[in-house]
Amino acid sequence: MAINRIAQGALAYTACWNLFSTLLMTGETFRVKAFQKLTVQTVVPLLLYGLAATGAFLTQQLAVQYSKTIAGAVVNVKSLVMLHLPIIVILGLVTLKERPKPMTLTASLSAILLAFLLVRSLL
Repeated sequence: MAINRIAQGALAYTACWNLFSTLLMTGETFRVKAFQKLTVQTVVPLLLYGLAATGAFLTQQLAVQYSKTIAGAVVNVKSLVMLHLPIIVILGLVTLKERPKPMTLTASLSAILLAFLLVRSLL
């Protein structure tokens, strides 16, 4: 596990992951010429989203780092993380009246089922 290899592994892993993601997204943004569409009104929400996503990822990695000495705890942390996407999709359906693609709903339901099976050690 990458988190075990260095001190403050969760923070280092988060920094590396986000640097890699930033490089990929910058390349894709240039490829589709999306920089031309950026304004102050669109940059601020993107930055806030980026900060929130980074905070969520760091929190997940810290949970893994702190739970690695407890038997089965990392599996439980990862299972809870798997439940994140379906919960967000369901909240979007209920509160924002979103209509996601059928593949998104299938993936969300699969994540819920797999997380449940993983926690219950049925896999």
